[in-house]
Amino acid sequence: MTENAVTPPRSIRSNAIWTFAANAVFSGTRWLIIVVLVRWGSAELVGQYVLGLAITQPIFMLAGMDMSSAQATDARRDFSFREYAALRSITVPLAVAVTAGLLFFLDLGGPTSLVVMLIAGTKVIGAADMLYFGVFSQHERLDKAGITMILRGVLGLAGFVGLLIVTGSLAWALVGMATGWILVLALYAAPRSAALVAGERHDNVIELPLRVIWSGSRLRRLAWLMLPLGIAALLSSLTYNIPRYVVQAIMGNDQLGVFAAVAYIVQLVQLFAKSFRHATAPRLAKYYATNKVKAFSSLLVRVLLGFAAMSVVGVLLALFAGNWFLTLLYGPEYAEAGVLAIAIAASGLLTVTTFMNAGVLATRRFGPVLVTRAIGALSALLSGLWMVPTQGLVGAAWSLLIGYAASTLSAAWFLRSTIASHKPDLDTGDSEDRRPPPHVESPSHVIPMPSRAELETT
Repeated sequence: MTENAVTPPRSIRSNAIWTFAANAVFSGTRWLIIVVLVRWGSAELVGQYVLGLAITQPIFMLAGMDMSSAQATDARRDFSFREYAALRSITVPLAVAVTAGLLFFLDLGGPTSLVVMLIAGTKVIGAADMLYFGVFSQHERLDKAGITMILRGVLGLAGFVGLLIVTGSLAWALVGMATGWILVLALYAAPRSAALVAGERHDNVIELPLRVIWSGSRLRRLAWLMLPLGIAALLSSLTYNIPRYVVQAIMGNDQLGVFAAVAYIVQLVQLFAKSFRHATAPRLAKYYATNKVKAFSSLLVRVLLGFAAMSVVGVLLALFAGNWFLTLLYGPEYAEAGVLAIAIAASGLLTVTTFMNAGVLATRRFGPVLVTRAIGALSALLSGLWMVPTQGLVGAAWSLLIGYAASTLSAAWFLRSTIASHKPDLDTGDSEDRRPPPHVESPSHVIPMPSRAELETT
């Protein structure tokens, strides 16, 4: 009997608990890397690490095309796991090549370029992990995704800190982190996700070893469907990194290190919100596909209100205890409570935008997400160029908040329009797995699934 048949999908509460625990651990380990570099490294190492993240993150966001979100909301299995894997096997090497080419033109020097390429290597491993994360989300098994994240965080941090202490080299520390991630990928994530996919009663059943489908027409259709998500992910990353670019250009690497350490809370919240979104995205997709508009709206509103309340509490804590906390964590030169409070408020808006976009993604309409994030990136750029020269790091934090506020307002408008245009609930029963009524158009009518013979021969 297959693993999927023995263990049914988890409830939203169970998935949320696992997601919270996993992100608490993983986000904590990512933050501890910054703390270790501040306390036991040097300003140069912090600058190299932050610069490497800022360069590689937008490129790999575009290459990743937020495929895990598309997998999670692919309730009708319009594309198989092997097709998602095939597309990643094309886009990720391209991202590595683009990173290398960009370094050639930037001419950052040998040590910094090596660090950037090693960070790109960790992004490659992360891209593979996100493919399997999409499988876990699609099957509503966030317990397995959570275990994967916890193992990645703990083993990656252990490898990073261990080699940094022994060698004093950021490059070797990144090798240690990558080694830990590879072990988790090979020994846990890959075999568990393969068992879930192999247990499906669909034409896209696969067995170990995981093989990819190479069908040019199918991959082009999938890439075209995913391209708005990739561009949206790129723009989201730029919204976060544009204040960093402006600070580095105007104020220098030292102030970039201070701002990055204090504002890192935004990235931690982004990791948490994105993964928690995977706990609700499959259920939202099912509600929308079966015309349960009231259930769709109710779930989304409950999540948004919960995160909004958490953000308000975070801002108040930052205002009253921010300087004490930052001094204890990083040192007195990092005591920027105002920057921290604004960054937490920005992270709250980011969370709201993330879940509003999750609602739009559940309808399989990816274009509006692209527009909302383009508005956010442009707003962050214009406000950053205006405010950083006069207000310094506080201005950079405000530009981050303005960018996310613009994204939130546009996402709310798109989501309201989508819900208003959808037909009211037709199902008054309790079943969540009923197929949509005949008059509801399925995406598979637009992008047909291949026959069994095509799956076996491509």
